[in-house]
Amino acid sequence: MDTGRDTVAEFRAELAGRWYLRPVTGGVEWDVDPRTVQPASPEQRLRVELARANAQSRTNAYCKRDPK
Repeated sequence: MDTGRDTVAEFRAELAGRWYLRPVTGGVEWDVDPRTVQPASPEQRLRVELARANAQSRTNAYCKRDPK
């Protein structure tokens, strides 16, 4: 949880003392001071996992459309 952005994110990498995070549902990475990151609460993780599942289902539904 990036407290500066109030965003649940995935850890991607560490470089020169900065952490690189990415939105769980996809998007552009950003760097943060590790001191501004904390573990997400169970409720926050559930909300993000639901958003990820919904985004994936929309992508799959679009890909499966009949082109006729």
